[in-house]
Amino acid sequence: MEKEDKLKKKLMLYLLDYLNLTTCCSSIDFPNVKNYDVIDPDYIALYKERGLYHYSKNTIVSFYNFDEVFDSSKGLYESIRTNNQKEIFKFIERFNGCKYFIEPDYSQCGDINNIINIINIFKARVVSIWLTMTFNAIVIPNITYASRDMFDFMVLGLDECEVVAMSTKGSMDDDEEKELFEDAVKYTVDNLKKLKRIIVYTASTKREDVEDLFQYAKDKGIEISIPNNTLLERNMVLTHGRVSNSHLGRGTSGSPQISMSQGTYSSKVDSHKQNPKPVNATGEALKGKVSDTKLKGVINELYRPGATIGDGGTAAALLHEKQTGELVSGRSHEKKAKERLSQLKKMKEKNNYQGEEKKVVNKLIKDLEEAIDYDGK
Repeated sequence: MEKEDKLKKKLMLYLLDYLNLTTCCSSIDFPNVKNYDVIDPDYIALYKERGLYHYSKNTIVSFYNFDEVFDSSKGLYESIRTNNQKEIFKFIERFNGCKYFIEPDYSQCGDINNIINIINIFKARVVSIWLTMTFNAIVIPNITYASRDMFDFMVLGLDECEVVAMSTKGSMDDDEEKELFEDAVKYTVDNLKKLKRIIVYTASTKREDVEDLFQYAKDKGIEISIPNNTLLERNMVLTHGRVSNSHLGRGTSGSPQISMSQGTYSSKVDSHKQNPKPVNATGEALKGKVSDTKLKGVINELYRPGATIGDGGTAAALLHEKQTGELVSGRSHEKKAKERLSQLKKMKEKNNYQGEEKKVVNKLIKDLEEAIDYDGK
């Protein structure tokens, strides 16, 4: 075993640690992945929207950003491939507590070599396996393609999947792209015999147009779920002036889900959101890691009892306000965020925090800075 480990290190074959956990298919040994239809998603958070990872009980973390945001020399796939433990630990910390993911949306392009597109799908499968094994998470394969030539590869290794995800971005306003998207839906449904649900990421407020793209799937009895997301909320605001409760089906504090079934939309709100518990679980967990009384006081200020947006913190509330245009509890949280950030920086400079306390302070500062600096990109 020691000899094998040394050889694996010399040849940079760390991917085998994860590929050997599953079977492979086709002549190119593509990894198989498997999931079950056990999640009723109600919100899709983007990779860069860290403050929204815990927006609701059934939030799914996705990677529908430009590749440069999540795929670099220190990105998740490269960290796995090179066994970069320092960077891997950062991702473990980043995704701590997340239960649901859509596998990374590594770009597919029609004007590049197909082998690059195939490798990008392979990268997504590797990350899917890592997320599953590291967090015991449910990971939804992302159906992505550049052309009809890629249809075979976009579903490769997904025969045992009951749920997949698709993004309509870029497919709503061009007739050729619409036709290609509808063909991809048909190919997916026809070739994945166990498929029960397609989870859709869309920014379009034209519900009937989105529904039309999935008509073939609905006719075959496939459930189409469209969880809410930041861009959809923003476009609702731009279109209607404000996201009203009746328009999105939002409860007093729950996150809406637009769900298509038999050609209709219905709104669902998690029942656990109707009666939020007075204790802020995230705040209590953070206070349990520190002993400094003043630091505990700051955490109390940032994580108020009964807060339900994101992880219940001021940073999550401010992000929500910037992304949706809606005030949380009727007031802006920007001033509070800036005041607590200044306070924490002074405390960090004054005190020689170590161990868990240092990690907590750094986390609080980072979350607040990201929320304050957020500009919608």
